[in-house]
Amino acid sequence: MAEIVNTARIPVHVFAPMDAIQPECITQAENVANLPVSFHHVALMPDAHVGYGIPVGGVAAIENALIPYAVGNDIGCGVATCSLGVNARDVRRGDLGRLLDNVSSRVPVGPKTRKRPLKSRLFSNLPNLPVVLANRDRAERQLGTLGSGNHFIEFQADEEGWMWVMIHSGSRNVGLRVCTHYSRRAKSRRKRDRSVKRLRDANLSWLELGDGSDGDSYLAEMSFCQDYARENRRLMMNEIMRAARQVLGKITEGERIDIHHNYAEKESHYGKEVWVHRKGAVRAETGDTVLVPGSMATASYAGRGLGLAESFRSSAHGAGRKMGRGQRKRSFTPQQVAHGMDRRNIAPKAPKSGLVGESGWSYKDVDMVMSSQSELVAPVRRLRPVAVLKG
Repeated sequence: MAEIVNTARIPVHVFAPMDAIQPECITQAENVANLPVSFHHVALMPDAHVGYGIPVGGVAAIENALIPYAVGNDIGCGVATCSLGVNARDVRRGDLGRLLDNVSSRVPVGPKTRKRPLKSRLFSNLPNLPVVLANRDRAERQLGTLGSGNHFIEFQADEEGWMWVMIHSGSRNVGLRVCTHYSRRAKSRRKRDRSVKRLRDANLSWLELGDGSDGDSYLAEMSFCQDYARENRRLMMNEIMRAARQVLGKITEGERIDIHHNYAEKESHYGKEVWVHRKGAVRAETGDTVLVPGSMATASYAGRGLGLAESFRSSAHGAGRKMGRGQRKRSFTPQQVAHGMDRRNIAPKAPKSGLVGESGWSYKDVDMVMSSQSELVAPVRRLRPVAVLKG
């Protein structure tokens, strides 16, 4: 069961040992719990770590309002996966290198955009979305691109050796633009609202819904960004499958699974309709497929949601950071990281900064995360990395 912190207006439920969660993370969760629009309790998943306003791995139920930074900069960020019908035992190490090269030639990574946009119906008959429209040209050219940071394309093998591909990416720059614009609007509104005590963290500023103003505009643009993120992953998956066929020969593409972990959605909890904000968290309703990626050097999991009410029917979205990027770069060299991955028979393709910044040492133990959320998710499949592409 969760450990409960009862020092705010409503409690914080922590689904991990308290010594595994940063004290600053608890403070951020308490700040959310003190908001007048927060409902019932705040939940921290076992991968939780400090973020902007609300912790990454935080889940909050908000009454008739939306908090842009509780959704996050990368609106709709999530994971897609699909099986290939090829066994890793039949794939040579050299083929993995060629596979990564072929994928990277088809899927721009890092800050790159496409010279020509991929065909998509996403931008057909757009409603009035001012921020999206102002950034439309770049957004169209970024569709089907990976990005950088912790985003990745990874080829994996399950316990029986069957290969899968997993993509972690989101709404690229357009989601950031939408979040930044409406967070500023929210901060401005809260400064003018004398009925609200001074916020401990301005990044928790919210926008009310239903009055036809900024909150409703943000909802419309956030919803588009979620669709954009899913379309982005779909188009990348198409390119990856083409690359895989060229290198591996005949493949048998399985069902595609696509899951957001940065979003807000209207749901019913504890007898009330609320907007559940999952920032670095996955919906884990009973029977839902849950995807929990690890790191470049460790396993990822597919699981089945157990629908625990106390977590707002949510789960962790990954292993969770334990070390900042600057600290990681001071602690390890690219050669050390590459050697560690080579010992695990993992083929990496990444810039030196990405190799160090996203090394396995930078993240919590994903097996411990899964153990901590045994009431939230039942593991179904453990996937080890065999080849990783990062921006």
